[in-house]
Amino acid sequence: MNDQAPRVITIPAGTGTTTLRVIHDLITFTLCGDQTQRAFSLFFDQVPPGGGVPAHTQRGQESFIMFDGELEFSVQDGTTRHTFTATRGTVIHVPEGAAHAYRNASTAPASFFVIFAPSGSSERFFERLGVPVRGPDNLPSFAPPDPQVLQALLEELGIRIVSSSPQD
Repeated sequence: MNDQAPRVITIPAGTGTTTLRVIHDLITFTLCGDQTQRAFSLFFDQVPPGGGVPAHTQRGQESFIMFDGELEFSVQDGTTRHTFTATRGTVIHVPEGAAHAYRNASTAPASFFVIFAPSGSSERFFERLGVPVRGPDNLPSFAPPDPQVLQALLEELGIRIVSSSPQD
């Protein structure tokens, strides 16, 4: 029998445990797997103009909740490809193995919350590629990851870059 009662966790707006610069994006760890019995992880992602991720598949599920700005999303649902602009309040759920990509084609930053279920691999990916942010006025400069290190990490975590983007 487990003696520990479930804990309610409150995260004040604009806070989290860690913020990392991961390639272009600023990722704030809001809830980690050790706080959710490994059920999920929740991150706040800030995407600068021109930022985004290439089409990829991965283990687990992702749910995006747009917070501010707009992003061009591309998702593959079976054999059908959908490309659309997501704005504040849009929710996108990506099941395991579905190819998806996003990019900020606007001139303003965009941000969203993303839920990864189950937790684990997303946290390891961001921790191993990210550079700690010391404060809003002290952002680390962008530096592309070493291609060999990135490829090894993608393979280890079951993330596959899709050779042709699901965007038509």
